[in-house]
Amino acid sequence: MFKWQLQLSYQKLIEIIKAGNKTEAQHLIAKMDIVE
Repeated sequence: MFKWQLQLSYQKLIEIIKAGNKTEAQHLIAKMDIVE
């Protein structure tokens, strides 16, 4: 059920990291940890 959401989150995370926004990436990782 969450698989497509997780995939979307990973893609977004990769884009954020490429953009160099480490703080935003850390927040996204924290949210993903809560979901799992």
